Amino acid sequence: MELRRHNKFSESFAFVSECLRQSQVALSVYPDQDRDVAVAVTLEPDEEGNRVTELWINGNDLLDLTKVETNPDGSCLWQKTTVELFKDELSEQLAVPMRQLTVTYTKDIETSMVYVPHGWLILH
Repeated sequence: MELRRHNKFSESFAFVSECLRQSQVALSVYPDQDRDVAVAVTLEPDEEGNRVTELWINGNDLLDLTKVETNPDGSCLWQKTTVELFKDELSEQLAVPMRQLTVTYTKDIETSMVYVPHGWLILH
């Protein structure tokens, strides 16, 4: 159910949104907004598959690699995941409902799998 569409909740959504804005919480979408968020994903192919290397939102790369796990040699540890699970994780980290999230890729994905840095986050 979309609570935002019920008039009796509109003041509550407006109040929560205003509090978040005043506290300078950086969100992609505030509770009183009904807009889509577009994420452009940069993929770099290698012998194993397509690796996610950048996440662009509003002209900024928001892929945070500061907490990724590494191999003993210091290289990034990669995790294989489905495109669907990757989009679910984007939705959760951005706090954006799936219905408002559009994900595009820099190249056509020939499989339903991508590799992401293990422990990746979205910069806020």
